[in-house]
Amino acid sequence: MARKSGRQKILELIDKLGEVKSSRKMWRFLAIIFFISLIFFMIFSLYYDSKVLALTKENQALQKQIPVWTLKVECIDSEYADYVYFEDNYTDYELYKEVINRFDEFDDFKNCVIIK
Repeated sequence: MARKSGRQKILELIDKLGEVKSSRKMWRFLAIIFFISLIFFMIFSLYYDSKVLALTKENQALQKQIPVWTLKVECIDSEYADYVYFEDNYTDYELYKEVINRFDEFDDFKNCVIIK
């Protein structure tokens, strides 16, 4: 086995040092790319959230403009001491009137009364 000269050892150390430096550069590059991507993702998510919030407010404003008819029903059941009360909202007036007119036809609601 041949002995390596001092110059060869130094050159090998320099090569290894170059590999370490390039490895560090690669990790720095990857870390920088990761943080830049994270910043862009956060900016995008904030922008998206603001758009969703604006659409939600616009939707609520539009819902306030839609008329709603509420059908209030109270049911008295002899088996129970308490009353059963529920409300049902309709945005179509014709459907609301039809439910009121056909309410007595439903057997499930024979002990129920419409509260206006």
